[in-house]
Amino acid sequence: MNISHSRVIAALLALMLTATVFASCSDAKDPSVQTKAGTGSVTQTDTTEEMSRENTPDKLPDDIDFGGETVVIYTRDTFSKYFTAEDITEEIMNDAVYNRQLKVEERLKVKINAVECGGAADVASKVKTIAQSNSDECDIAALRNYESYGLITDKVFYNYYENEYIDFSAPWWSQALINASTIGKDRVYVLMGDIDASFIAAMQSVFFNKGIYEKYIGNPNELYQTVIDRKWTVDKLIELSKRVHDDVNGNGIQDKDDIYGYGASPCANQAASVSGVKIIFSSFNADGYPEMVFNNSHTVDAIAKLYSAMWNNEGAYITAGSQDGLNELTDKFKNETLMFYNLSVGSLGAYREMNTDYTVLPMPMLDEDQGEYCTEVSTGADGISVLISCPDYDRACITLEALAAEGYRSITYKYYETALKKTYARDDMVAHMLDILSGTVYFDFMFLHGMQFSNIGNFIPTLLLKKDAAGFASEYDKIKDVYQKTLDNLLKFYQTGEE
Repeated sequence: MNISHSRVIAALLALMLTATVFASCSDAKDPSVQTKAGTGSVTQTDTTEEMSRENTPDKLPDDIDFGGETVVIYTRDTFSKYFTAEDITEEIMNDAVYNRQLKVEERLKVKINAVECGGAADVASKVKTIAQSNSDECDIAALRNYESYGLITDKVFYNYYENEYIDFSAPWWSQALINASTIGKDRVYVLMGDIDASFIAAMQSVFFNKGIYEKYIGNPNELYQTVIDRKWTVDKLIELSKRVHDDVNGNGIQDKDDIYGYGASPCANQAASVSGVKIIFSSFNADGYPEMVFNNSHTVDAIAKLYSAMWNNEGAYITAGSQDGLNELTDKFKNETLMFYNLSVGSLGAYREMNTDYTVLPMPMLDEDQGEYCTEVSTGADGISVLISCPDYDRACITLEALAAEGYRSITYKYYETALKKTYARDDMVAHMLDILSGTVYFDFMFLHGMQFSNIGNFIPTLLLKKDAAGFASEYDKIKDVYQKTLDNLLKFYQTGEE
């Protein structure tokens, strides 16, 4: 590293301890957008805030006693680990979850039982059956948020606004999510935040192989400065990735064995890039109801730029729009033949065996005029809901509030500051990149309700980012009436309880 650049990075690292992380990805008045204060995750602000985090009080009564009753949480397979643990194992996250569980159980005089019920669709189906049959076997559902929002119109979830114990203003609940899904200012059925670490793990980022950059371009740390200066744009991604195509096998053909600057697939994986360039599907009006707004020139320009990054870029390796295609890209990144690739933050630990250093960056902006990055939280994060058939709403909501508050005080800090920033990170600047990601989280009402909108997150990636795409106007004309009718029906449900 040259001396002048070393000084820049050193100064930035020092500033990280006291400076506020970037603001949200657009004006804070837009309820679709997340600001630093409400990510439901750790952000680097100042020493006083970090030191007092573990002492942040909640507003629950001091004399709660549920007499040892059990609160049952249904989760996906492998996701119970976010709520309960059997014993201390000396593993950071397991022990944090175990200690939180004991603390909340002792405080409320309850038992918490997290039950794994199969894959995402399986547990959603079970939850729906239980709620509609008025069974009391499950109190809380921790579903993939895609299914959580998909079940809302089936009337299986309790409206959190009907309970006094959920503190919507608390830092352990994602304010972005609440703002983007509160209809008419008094209906919310799904919450996310510090109650479990899947929220942070599902933040979408660009994984960056620093060794490839160093070999073909220069000092990889200069890209950190580009991000910090808010100059990390799609044009910059194209410029850099075009410089990386190495015909490793010498056959004169671009194939999977070559080294590339950028890897992508015309599928849901590119939804993160769509969010990154701030394509907004819906925006709330003054009355608190969402309107469809994505038919505009910004959307057209952004799609054209993302298309160019994929198809007018000799440094791009594009695979089939399928799971096999994604697996191929994942293998290429793991095998150190791909410089840039979209992945979730939770994947940081999956590549620890790589010899070459790698890091995470935010999704590139459309251009510098965008002003701020936008970070998608994928549909894989847990959406937390109370079943309408729950025999005791207060007990369920109090337990959720206590778990989320204690998660904020202890678990998230350990996951974010210890597991992600220190255990998995290859350099100190990863911490700053993670702060930028968590400080620019973005949600959209229509995107959240993807199941009702026939997986709207795939609309642009699969139809408009494929090589033979027909163009936005043509595809929009096909779906606009269907989307509008779906939105009208959703609003009717939120207003009246009936579609």
